[in-house]
Amino acid sequence: MQRPPPADVEHDSAVILTSRSLAAWLHDDAFVSRMLDSAGLTRACPKELTVLTAAVDEVPRYDPRLDLFGSSEGVSVLRGVGRTLLPYLFTPHSVDRSTEPPSLTISMPRTVWPGSLAVQLPLANTVFANGSPHTLYATRWRSDPNSPPALAEKLQRIYQTINLATEDLGFHDRSYSTVMARLIPVTAPRKVLGSLGNIVSQVEIDGQPAPASKELESIVPSLLEQRRTLQGGTQPAGPVGVWALTIPQQYMEERMPTLGPLQLNPYRAEDELRLARLATDEIDWLIANRCRFHRVLSGGGGWGAKQGLLSLDPQISLTTNETKDLAHFISSFKGKAGITTPGTFVQFFVEAADPTREELEALSPRRWGPGHNSDTVTAVVGTSGAAASAPPLDPVGLCPSLFGALSTEGIYLSKNDRRPSAKLDAPRSYVMSHQRFPGPPVEYRSRVPPSSSKSAKGRWRGRSART
Repeated sequence: MQRPPPADVEHDSAVILTSRSLAAWLHDDAFVSRMLDSAGLTRACPKELTVLTAAVDEVPRYDPRLDLFGSSEGVSVLRGVGRTLLPYLFTPHSVDRSTEPPSLTISMPRTVWPGSLAVQLPLANTVFANGSPHTLYATRWRSDPNSPPALAEKLQRIYQTINLATEDLGFHDRSYSTVMARLIPVTAPRKVLGSLGNIVSQVEIDGQPAPASKELESIVPSLLEQRRTLQGGTQPAGPVGVWALTIPQQYMEERMPTLGPLQLNPYRAEDELRLARLATDEIDWLIANRCRFHRVLSGGGGWGAKQGLLSLDPQISLTTNETKDLAHFISSFKGKAGITTPGTFVQFFVEAADPTREELEALSPRRWGPGHNSDTVTAVVGTSGAAASAPPLDPVGLCPSLFGALSTEGIYLSKNDRRPSAKLDAPRSYVMSHQRFPGPPVEYRSRVPPSSSKSAKGRWRGRSART
């Protein structure tokens, strides 16, 4: 929740998000009125307030013990100036979107590499919470310092854009958003030799053709066993999510940076933690260069022509067009489209293990935590998931400088041109806007387009936790 504004700040708009289980509260006008009052929107002279209320799957929560975000039931509130925070709130939809999944599109402050990103987040299904398939309302309220805000107008919406302008969040003009995913690579990038649509059948390993799942079939069981051994048998035996990072052929030909895989012989938990942090810092760069993560839905094993096939999630956008989908499906059989085509590359990632407090304290200090006395807001939009290696925080808590929304399905990223860019559905994947020092983060300052010299081109390749 955002702190009340200073006396000289004239906020006239707000976004109120609740988790799915609390969706019924948004039908209670008295509750919304109290929220507006507690957010400091009724302390000035009489005015009209524009407010968006919505139910999402969960809201973010920060665990300072692990320096990690997680998901929680609760309410998240952000104030701002209506003309920038909630553009076209009461403007009728220009096209019929009644058949599309209800959603919020959140325009984030720019990231280091992809630039400005819009994040589309599906709304929660609230049928069992309040009887409505979704909960999203545009409302107008009359504010008076001497009485609670009174509802003047209420319209149900299917979708809405929320613009997180830096001035509304109190950020420096050169602050950045960060794309984060707690995934670690377990293989090197492999050239795709055989694929059809969303099915990868064959890759190249050490210059030889091999079934697509060959490495995963030995690496994943070994990783799970070594995690369990190190944790004294307390680490869950599985399952573990696996994602394929598809890499354009041109990216590899230009010898752009890639992440080296986790070393398993010997396996060390601190190596996995360092690699998880390093991978997090690379997500922006990869997405900017048209790399995409796709969850591995099924595959492995088998024999004959079906040996080692891997099925990847083909979805990269929330909205679908049946005509375009059919054309894309047909063209994939002609080798003209598809998630991967022969010649592109694929690298496999798995969910990173949760660190212990001792492991985190041995590394660098906290990087992401919203300050309790901060004048800025940390905005987090992402996927659900709770840190498993720490006992729960207090059941009721206040995060005065944190705003955001989480989805159990995933989030969908698009760039300035609004064309679908990527889907993130790994647990605890986020696009986060955070107050940072002026200029790009240190990790990115030495990254420049590859020069003509081979040594310069290769200096970022194959980084792993120990380099």
